[in-house]
Amino acid sequence: MKLTAYAIINAILCIGYGLSLLIFPAKFVEPYGIILNDYGILMARGYGTILCEVGIIFWFNRNIPGSERIWRIILSASLFYNVVMTAVQIIAITNGVVNSFTWTTVVFQTIVGAFCIYFLLVGRKNKK
Repeated sequence: MKLTAYAIINAILCIGYGLSLLIFPAKFVEPYGIILNDYGILMARGYGTILCEVGIIFWFNRNIPGSERIWRIILSASLFYNVVMTAVQIIAITNGVVNSFTWTTVVFQTIVGAFCIYFLLVGRKNKK
């Protein structure tokens, strides 16, 4: 996969998930076994805003060559996010905070993180 395609896919997914959390947070998290109170809705919308921000960053950088330094920064930040969120979600699953549907998100974030590693390594290899 090319970095441009990855950036477009990631942007669409982040913005899609982000808008869903902004517009209908309680319905969006319901399949995960989560019931949101007013505070939870506020936090979900905040998280949705962050996801939209990440999507916008990927979208606006999609045509920048992978050799540019900005991609190392974006991919490193994305890798950090995906590793930490995967750990947080696994802890939530094992503690019974969320249901097994959350494993879909763990798998998705693991795949996204793997692509980050791949593009970081390809970028390093191309600089040599």
